[in-house]
Amino acid sequence: MQKVMQGICVSLFVALCFIFWRYVEAIKDLENESYKNAVLESKLETQNKSIQILKLTTQAYKKNKEKQEKEIQDKYAKALTKTQKVYINTCDVKELERLKKQELQLSELLRARYE
Repeated sequence: MQKVMQGICVSLFVALCFIFWRYVEAIKDLENESYKNAVLESKLETQNKSIQILKLTTQAYKKNKEKQEKEIQDKYAKALTKTQKVYINTCDVKELERLKKQELQLSELLRARYE
């Protein structure tokens, strides 16, 4: 009877050790997952801030581009009303081409950013 009780006690002790070991492992896994989640959340916040900044930059660029195009159109409109003829200034054409290149570069940056 005493040997049976000793066997049961040893079995219970081994089971208790196993349960404690699994409990410690589960806590370690939870801490690891919690750390991973914190890292992912910080990366997500950084990406969201970057996207917001990119949106604001894009809006400012578009406003500036529209303003520059309007200025060029106003220059041409004034020239047409004064002379009633169409004269194309090569400097303005180059400036318009430069603006188009800037727009293309920004669109490529946006495409690369969102891919």
